[in-house]
Amino acid sequence: SDPAPGARFGFSVGVDGARTVIGSDRAGPGGDQSGAAYVLDLAAGTWVETTKVIASDSAPGDQFGYAVDLSGRIVIGAHLDDDRGNNAGAAYVFGP
Repeated sequence: SDPAPGARFGFSVGVDGARTVIGSDRAGPGGDQSGAAYVLDLAAGTWVETTKVIASDSAPGDQFGYAVDLSGRIVIGAHLDDDRGNNAGAAYVFGP
């Protein structure tokens, strides 16, 4: 929904049936290379973006979306998150 040069949309991808999550680790919604992920659902044979996910504590350089997984729940990694120390990383879990 919001392409940008160098955002690396599709750097990581997770698929579970009719849902996919796509990482864009260098997108900049929370500052340069803060990252984002996009959830798409298959509807009538077409992939439709349903949600854009940004870390609640998004910060420049975190690279949220560097790794993604989808198996019922959505897990998104920010491998350079600094909340627990310099580039310690973090994982965010969404869903039931």
